[in-house]
Amino acid sequence: MMGADNAKAPDLIRRYLERLENIAKAREAINADARELDAEIKAMGFDPKVLRAVLKRMLADPQVLEESEALLAVYAAAAGQAPPPDAETAADRVSALAAAALDLHSRAQREGAMLALKKSRAWREQALAQAAADAGAGSPDILRRSVH
Repeated sequence: MMGADNAKAPDLIRRYLERLENIAKAREAINADARELDAEIKAMGFDPKVLRAVLKRMLADPQVLEESEALLAVYAAAAGQAPPPDAETAADRVSALAAAALDLHSRAQREGAMLALKKSRAWREQALAQAAADAGAGSPDILRRSVH
């Protein structure tokens, strides 16, 4: 380095270090978000690894994906594994499994919503009863008529 470059080197190093630090912090935040998402996915009964594999396939170039699957079939056959199932049959099974998983997921969401609604009704009834007791009215029916 020349004299003028030597004077700039510490400033450049500090800027690179700041950028590296910012990237490391962003990476940590992204990793924390990914861990939270994995926990949420697992809580809903899905497999995060499988969802990542599906996403990888969705984002892949179709031609590269086709070539990769063809090589996989060739290597599996060379290793003595049973030939892969018919592509349409596999696609039908995957579609049926995906539909079943979505149905299960939506049913769980509906049941969760119904439970929340029941809890909110129970809470409202309890709040009305408490308000009536606090007001000395004695009957929550009076308040219920005015609220509804």
